[in-house]
Amino acid sequence: MAREVSSFRVLLKQLRLAAGLTQEALTERAGLSAKAVSDLERNHGRTPRLETVRLLAGALELAAEDRARLLAAARCENGSTGSLGIQPLRDLPRPLTPLIGRRCGRGRHVPVAAW
Repeated sequence: MAREVSSFRVLLKQLRLAAGLTQEALTERAGLSAKAVSDLERNHGRTPRLETVRLLAGALELAAEDRARLLAAARCENGSTGSLGIQPLRDLPRPLTPLIGRRCGRGRHVPVAAW
């Protein structure tokens, strides 16, 4: 396909239609649920995982150029600059309570046999 498409959902639908497949036929070939493909095409808040994109590309029997375009479009949707499907770590919340068993007796060791 010569035309550049930035949206994963639009590109996926174009490639599926160019292959002459319905959503149902694509889901059977890719081994995905019909809801997953439908949501991806409608951009229903779904971010495709790398393995999902690979399954779709294989089911569509894409040439190397179209496969690369589909992967690139998925990266753009993902907002990722690195590997597809890897989200940046978020700050973990602070614990609401101190660690259990941490009392004033720091440095005092109790032998295991004394338990």
